[in-house]
Amino acid sequence: MSEFGSINGEGYGRNWRDIAAEMERPTTGPAGRSLGDRLCHAEQPQESIDAVLDEAAMRFHNCILFRVKDNVATIWGHRGGNEPNHALDRFAVSPVSGNPLELLTIYPAFHGRMPIEPAYVPFFTELGLGYPAQVSLTPIEVNGRLVGILYGDCGEHLRLTSSENEDLELAKRLALGFALILIKKKIRSVQDV
Repeated sequence: MSEFGSINGEGYGRNWRDIAAEMERPTTGPAGRSLGDRLCHAEQPQESIDAVLDEAAMRFHNCILFRVKDNVATIWGHRGGNEPNHALDRFAVSPVSGNPLELLTIYPAFHGRMPIEPAYVPFFTELGLGYPAQVSLTPIEVNGRLVGILYGDCGEHLRLTSSENEDLELAKRLALGFALILIKKKIRSVQDV
């Protein structure tokens, strides 16, 4: 019996310190490793991408990481409620016009109600997604350059479960993971003396 009593033989008055410790435990991905550990141990960009998408999949119904290169956004990776769509391998759009990604030309990051815009319908159709009530669009910048956009939506639900700050923190961690991989490559490229 706990110090606070019991119900059906089960203690129900748990110590607040135990509860706080459980809440502060890092989220874990494959093999029980935290996101931070996975990013620190990544040797290739895809390992960092997978780590962040696994984390994002716990927040969003659908999440996609777009790669931005030469003013074209393609898909680096995705997680979601639907089965993998092989058409995504050929998906490419402008990150600045004619689709929801253009919201980042107006906002530093976008988190909230998806504007009703008929021009956005083909974007969602081609991705095999329904038109979401709310989305999160968060830029991924490395060395001051836009390299990607993390997209997440709430699917059939009415609200996103994460905050804009949480999404910005996740994007920042991916950017740091990419930077760390670059630093590791530079260190390895220097000849030992």
